[in-house]
Amino acid sequence: MFNLSLIKKIELVRKSDCNKIDARLNSINYYSILLSGKSFTNIDGVKPESASCSDVEKSDDTGTYWEKKLTFTIPKITATKIQMFEYFKKGKVNAVITDANGNIWLLRYLNITTTNDLPGTVKGLNSIKATLSSLDKYPIISVII
Repeated sequence: MFNLSLIKKIELVRKSDCNKIDARLNSINYYSILLSGKSFTNIDGVKPESASCSDVEKSDDTGTYWEKKLTFTIPKITATKIQMFEYFKKGKVNAVITDANGNIWLLRYLNITTTNDLPGTVKGLNSIKATLSSLDKYPIISVII
């Protein structure tokens, strides 16, 4: 089981904007992930205490697989943020995350769901809560720069 509880940076890119990733590898070079001319979208404003990532090994009759889950909250709902997530919901997404120790990780082929939270109180925080998840034959991949 792999757990990250303090995530410093999250970058997203659509799977269609990436080179084929050989997930059998233990690590991948950051600069080899993207197709030429494509770029990552940095997710600004992620509340560090709201972000977590897990990669849990499971098995069933078909074999072993990893259940990946990345969750985070972004304060202040805006039309731009909603549009960004709608863009990423149109297909599978790859996420590159950097943890508090400076380690960088790649999660492949994620689906995104979001919740727009408008609490209705002055003290409440309006926010977007995002969950990215997948089932994968391979564990999370270390990224080298």
